[in-house]
Order: sequence, then structure tokens, then C-alpha cells
Amino acid sequence: MLDIIEEIKRVKEDAEPLTLAELNGKLHRTLSEASHNKFLVDILENIRLKLKIVRVTLFTSFQRREEELKEHSGIAMAIIERNPDKAYQLMKGMN
Repeated sequence: MLDIIEEIKRVKEDAEPLTLAELNGKLHRTLSEASHNKFLVDILENIRLKLKIVRVTLFTSFQRREEELKEHSGIAMAIIERNPDKAYQLMKGMN
């Protein structure tokens, strides 16, 4: 999970929106698979496929790239710290 966030940090300034959307998808997929909840994994994948154009468009904004990185980093750290309440609150507050 942290390796994906580090990759996003490394490329976020110069990457094409599609590249960032793919990395974002990889992070979401990693998190959902870590839940060991097949229903969650399937639903997330279904949503991601239907909203692909929206996800790519999202990453045309450099401000949103920064916000997304900050949100994902906080969630990842909460998970690593085994703090589900904090992770939940951070997920709830995402834009």
C-alpha cells in the first residue's frame, strides 16, 4: 500500500491523468482486497469501471492531485497503525 502511495508522490506532478487514475485504482483495489470481503471487492470494481471517465478527469486538477494524495496517505497510515476508527473517519471525510 505504501509503495503505491510513494509511486503517486513520485509521479503526481508530471503524470498523465490516466496514469494517476490507474495508480489510484490500484490503491483502492489493494485496500478492498485486504478486507477479504469479496462483495466489497466486486462492488468497488464495478463502480470503478462505470466511472472511469470521471476518475481520469479528476486528475487533470493539480490541486485535486495533492488533496487525493493527502487523503490516501492519512488513510494508509491509520490502517498501518491499526486504527480503524481513524481510517473510517478519514474515508468518510474524503471529497
